[in-house]
Amino acid sequence: MNKKEFIRNVAKRSGYSQAKTTELLDAVLAEMFEAWADHKPLEFRGFGAFYVKKRAAKVGRNATTGEKIDIPPKWVVQFRPGEVLDDAIN
Repeated sequence: MNKKEFIRNVAKRSGYSQAKTTELLDAVLAEMFEAWADHKPLEFRGFGAFYVKKRAAKVGRNATTGEKIDIPPKWVVQFRPGEVLDDAIN
């Protein structure tokens, strides 16, 4: 499902217009991005938790030449599903 389909489905379920639903989704995503930029976790009880973790530097290889490449450390967002979500998909 892409963003447009998601918005259409949420708008239909909630009774809001697609424009209002888009506005609300964009506001939610902006808040999430801001929290992650500050390395703050987001927890939604039952659904799951998003948290930011620093991935260590490592040495990789160029697949074409086989040359070693230094890969710098990087911050990544990870997700841990909650019990309700886990039960829903299993």
